[in-house]
Amino acid sequence: MFADAAGSGFYAEDRLAGVKFLGLHRVAEYLEEEESIRIEEIPMPSFSALPQAVSLETYLAGRDRTTIAEILKAVPDAAEKELPVRLKEAGWEPRRSATERFWLKTHNG
Repeated sequence: MFADAAGSGFYAEDRLAGVKFLGLHRVAEYLEEEESIRIEEIPMPSFSALPQAVSLETYLAGRDRTTIAEILKAVPDAAEKELPVRLKEAGWEPRRSATERFWLKTHNG
């Protein structure tokens, strides 16, 4: 008996959601036909509109200070284990402040 009551509760909720959905469509139709108000669908964002991933070299070219976390966020394909070596080869040195560890560009590599 309890399972039947729970099942009918879910069924009623599904039916109510369907009625609400149909109700929205009917309101939209009424506004478009009777009130001459055009309702447009909101387009889904295009994947091409997302910022493109940059290379490590491109990311570093515009900076003189960074952290490993910032690099990993901007350069998704960067291998975290290789970053210290690649940064040193590119003329960067590790530094530490009271609150963080960061990398500082010391010369053009």
